[in-house]
Amino acid sequence: MPRRPSRDDLAVALARAREELRRSRRENRNLRRENQVLRGAAEPLIHDAPARERFTFIHERRDRFSAKLLCRVLVTDGANYRAWVRSLRKRSDRQHDERRLTALIFEVHATHPAYGVLRITCELQRRGVPVGRRVVARLMRENGIAAVTRRRRRNLTRPDAGAAVLPDLIRREFTAPIPGLKLIGDISCFATNGGWLYLAAVVDLCSRDVIGYALAPHMGAGLAADAINAAHRTGLVAGNAIMHTDRCRISKAAA
Repeated sequence: MPRRPSRDDLAVALARAREELRRSRRENRNLRRENQVLRGAAEPLIHDAPARERFTFIHERRDRFSAKLLCRVLVTDGANYRAWVRSLRKRSDRQHDERRLTALIFEVHATHPAYGVLRITCELQRRGVPVGRRVVARLMRENGIAAVTRRRRRNLTRPDAGAAVLPDLIRREFTAPIPGLKLIGDISCFATNGGWLYLAAVVDLCSRDVIGYALAPHMGAGLAADAINAAHRTGLVAGNAIMHTDRCRISKAAA
């Protein structure tokens, strides 16, 4: 049979229990003080942090700690956190739907490159996809999808009603027996990243070669004069040469 503890043994065990209790109380008191210090230092950061960051912090640690405990420590309303979690699921579903919709927009754009927002929206609705014009426009803008359209042609041959009427010395005979006798000129334009660029050229009707040209960012009188001077400097122009051009309107201010 086990020996009954004596009074001295009970006194020693009681003393040890009292000492353990005093040590536990001392540790708890120190922990409470440390928690108060940490909370006092963290509360300004917690209150200044956006609610979305606090909700994300709680959501990432919900497997280790209860959401109720995290909300209490971070001074966050639990109802607002639960509402954020519900909206997070909705956002995830919406992002999945938008990825599927973007793939359909790419498919329609690949088949019909000239389709813009309205026509792509109509095509998707015809396929049974319930989508609005604004959503299609946003997804196309975010993914760099744009309709492929031809540039509008610029008409440079606009007759100048105020110009003097000159006789047609060539008389619609666009051939020449010798080089340098009959010349024709024209102006073309090209779209560049820096704007429109104008090219004036002089062509020999005998050799069909370009014997002079000039480039400028404007269609001024100086552009045509520079092209004619460039042709004259080559020495391929006869003294009695005829220069034939359209009666187009040329800006004098840009000359």
